[in-house]
Amino acid sequence: MIIDSRLLSIADSHDYLIELLHQTFQRDPAQGLQLWSATFDELRTSWQVDACRQLLREVKAATFSPAALVLVRAAEGMLKAQLEQWEEAVACYQQALSAVQEIDDPASEAWLLSNLGNIYYLAGDLAGSEQSFEQALAVYRNLNHASGVALTLTNLASVYRDSGRLTEAAACYQEALERQNDSDVTAVILANLGAVYQMQQRYPEADTFYQKAIGLFQALGDQHGEAQAWGNLGTLYLAQNQLEEARGCFLHDLELMRQTGDLNSQAKTLNNLALLYRRLGDEETAQQLSEQSRALRPSADR
Repeated sequence: MIIDSRLLSIADSHDYLIELLHQTFQRDPAQGLQLWSATFDELRTSWQVDACRQLLREVKAATFSPAALVLVRAAEGMLKAQLEQWEEAVACYQQALSAVQEIDDPASEAWLLSNLGNIYYLAGDLAGSEQSFEQALAVYRNLNHASGVALTLTNLASVYRDSGRLTEAAACYQEALERQNDSDVTAVILANLGAVYQMQQRYPEADTFYQKAIGLFQALGDQHGEAQAWGNLGTLYLAQNQLEEARGCFLHDLELMRQTGDLNSQAKTLNNLALLYRRLGDEETAQQLSEQSRALRPSADR
């Protein structure tokens, strides 16, 4: 079903939207749930939180099959996570997982476990995140779901990296790279592999993967990803005291971030440039760059 975007302005058409949902549920419950889910996602991503809560109240008044309950609880969990209400988000996903076990739907189970892993990760619970991703990975492997395996390996690798288990992280990223056919995800994996190798002080390998990531981000037209990869490459050169190479990378990074309007990343890159100029003995330029960075941060934090 195609949703008229005019329905998504709850402030202007709240009663009409609710009535449309009720009518659709009565006529065809499956179609009504599809409309509800799509509308909820649109409202959530546009931060219309009160409208999302209203939709949750409306939909909870209905009687659902376990399959529908999975979708509703997962949607509520995503909203809770967006609001950084981590315990409530986890509880919603646990309820969804309980419901999915009643219908023997391993694909949905893996999806829920993967999302739960992301919630734990964002909440800073690396142990919970690792457990959820490993469970999701086992289900995806059993289903021979290539893209699910690749994405979950990538997420699990990030947990290993943040836990300091760099060898395991590199192995996961490498396997994900071999299984991944999506160019967007491949570029991210390449950049992440570069970061892990940099942390291991395997500088030539890190350089190679950063360069590959930059090329792919350029081909994709992903300025933000390209800028981050240039910035990472700059820190790699800075660590090796290759100051001119580092400066070129940071300037590429800064220009791209200015084009995207990412003030926080601009501030970070200006700080990196300030550090570089201090290494060069140019304290005046370094101080100017630090001041420019500080001037951006209040706006970036608002």
